[in-house]
Amino acid sequence: MESTLDDYKIYFDEGYDIRVIENDHIPTKVFNIVFNSRYKGNIINNLNTNSTFEEIKNILGYPTFDDGNDLLIGYKSNDIYVFFVKKLEGIDVSIYNVESYNTDDFAKFVTNFINNKDYDKLIDSIFSIWSDPSKYTSSQNDFINLCYNNKGVNIEFNTSNPSGVTIYKNFKGKITNDISFEDIVTGNKELPENVYFKNEDSIFIEEKERRTRYFVDDNYEESNELFYVIPSYVTENNIRILTFFSKDGNNPNFQINENVYKTLWADSTHFIYSVSGKGIYMIDVITRKTTTLVNGTWSYNLQGYKDGVLTYDGINININF
Repeated sequence: MESTLDDYKIYFDEGYDIRVIENDHIPTKVFNIVFNSRYKGNIINNLNTNSTFEEIKNILGYPTFDDGNDLLIGYKSNDIYVFFVKKLEGIDVSIYNVESYNTDDFAKFVTNFINNKDYDKLIDSIFSIWSDPSKYTSSQNDFINLCYNNKGVNIEFNTSNPSGVTIYKNFKGKITNDISFEDIVTGNKELPENVYFKNEDSIFIEEKERRTRYFVDDNYEESNELFYVIPSYVTENNIRILTFFSKDGNNPNFQINENVYKTLWADSTHFIYSVSGKGIYMIDVITRKTTTLVNGTWSYNLQGYKDGVLTYDGINININF
């Protein structure tokens, strides 16, 4: 593994990225694997990352999923989802498992929630039976999002979206003690308050979000000739993360998962950044080796770099690389 990006472990030389779900409650579980143009073998039905959409459709037939822009198509079997995503060079092939799961306890917990509106108990109860969410977010203002795209369930509270439980079309089983997914699809029964249905596949939504997670162009002020440097903000923790995308694809993408305050380039491969309350660091963007330049508790306003001298907060220090 050469680097990490979000929840993906990047195996750059091998040509694939793996996203795993891991926490203290379950063994490490593969959620998604993405093959890119560096992977040269066949992946499914003699298709590979150089296959065209026309070749894919000739072999696999009419797609189950289509983004409508001729950039993303996908198929679902009894066992897997497989998506094909056009890139500047070749395609990505993205694969997810189709999961099997029991919904008896889930239905019981949703029924209890409908009766008592105890959001915290619902979250704790569902996590006790399904400890493999594809996303879990909480914040100090009581926003909670517990997402199981692998099961077709999303739970949100204190949000602009409908608060409660949302069921997607890839869900299978019982929603409450007396309402099944089939009851909703056939119109035999209506969903109770705070339970919603979306006629979309949540894994398809997941894949569309994966493809468009970052809009990459040259307008980001921290980019240079080798990397797009894209800031993103984690609002629940009030931190600023930087994501580095290789412009020519010859280096692994990676992230700085810190609350980055100020930045500057020492040269085309050495990036200096400060983290409020921690210090100043320099990372070699090719090797991804990080060196600590200053430790401490200041904010550290980086002011410039020239001829081996870094200036911050009116202080000059010599650095070597």
